[in-house]
Amino acid sequence: MSLAPKILTRLEELKEALFCVNLPTHQRLLIFKQCIVTAANYGPLLDVSSDKDAYREVDLKLASILKEILHTQMSAEKLIDLATTSKENGGMQMIFPAKFYDLMKLQVVELKKPNGKNIFSALR
Repeated sequence: MSLAPKILTRLEELKEALFCVNLPTHQRLLIFKQCIVTAANYGPLLDVSSDKDAYREVDLKLASILKEILHTQMSAEKLIDLATTSKENGGMQMIFPAKFYDLMKLQVVELKKPNGKNIFSALR
């Protein structure tokens, strides 16, 4: 069974919680990055039944939350690029599940090896 629908439901709950209190933009961004994105990006690491397309909606939902936080008219694609681009290249350095799906699946294979490495450490 795909985890993507469950993650989408959880994202909606987290979005409601994020906007039910009056917070400055920088605090919302911090909560978004550390709590909300983290609550969504584990899917491809555990989900053996879904392909990349199942997580596209999750990326779009994350982009819509980011759009609301930033009060911007940027497209979902540009917001996904901004969020997932490294800090060195002017981005926010977040891991969205569809955008990094292939890398996450590679990480699953790597972790099954006796001396498997953390592929994501290179992204930090």
